[in-house]
Amino acid sequence: NNNKILFNSIMLNVITYIESLDDIRNVDFETNGTPCSEHNISSWEKKNMPYKLPNDMKALYKLMNGFTLKWKIMVGTAITEVGYMGLNSLENIVRIPMEGQFMKYSNDNSVDNAIISNINNTNNTNILSPSSNIPSIPDISTCAAFVIDSHPMFGQVCLLYAPKSGKDTTPNTTSTNTFIFNSPEVWFQDCACRWHYIAATLPQYLRLLTLHMGILGWLFVYTPEGIPPVTYQWLNIYCKERLILDTYWLNRIHKPKHHNNSNNNTNNTNSDKKYTNMSKKVLK
Repeated sequence: NNNKILFNSIMLNVITYIESLDDIRNVDFETNGTPCSEHNISSWEKKNMPYKLPNDMKALYKLMNGFTLKWKIMVGTAITEVGYMGLNSLENIVRIPMEGQFMKYSNDNSVDNAIISNINNTNNTNILSPSSNIPSIPDISTCAAFVIDSHPMFGQVCLLYAPKSGKDTTPNTTSTNTFIFNSPEVWFQDCACRWHYIAATLPQYLRLLTLHMGILGWLFVYTPEGIPPVTYQWLNIYCKERLILDTYWLNRIHKPKHHNNSNNNTNNTNSDKKYTNMSKKVLK
């Protein structure tokens, strides 16, 4: 149908690619009702003041009111779900209590956003640096989170709104600027209520979702524990190039740091250049 064609074009022809794979048995795609109108969006923002949806998200929801894509393969005699991609309908993007803790590990976990931000900058050879586009750790007492997708086995993906630095977030009935928030980032809250940074914007998150083909458990790439064994196997089969980049980044995060070692720094620089070129190819 038209929605499936539209989704396929937005998401880098992921449905076409999945349907071309061996052993595929079911590829089920659904949208959640009719696309949102300007009135639907303004009603959501009025209900959830002072939080605003980013413009790129509004544009997407005017095309389709969320989506669900599930794909399964034949394993022996059983049909097994391997991939899931979803985005809640607007009415199901609801605020949740801010519970748990933000993981400091997530603060260095911004390689993809650095690459995407510099994908056309051929002169930038340091886009894999851990200091590139590093997000700050939010204050849980002043943030707000809205669920955009969830899975009972893994956790939930949220839009996280944090107040702009230096702005007073205490309610003030005499001020028109009572709350001033940054554009929301995308964070993953696992089942232990730990928060892990995923992406700076919804389009960046959707791109990561597509590159991982929604393989169940892919979000754990962005946690201290890393990729679950079963998820690793599926990634190795269906998107090996992406797994190479994920594994490289996990190894980079966990390896010991060496200071004042010129030989080591030279090796790291050469390695970064190698993976920078590979990453640009993978992400294009």
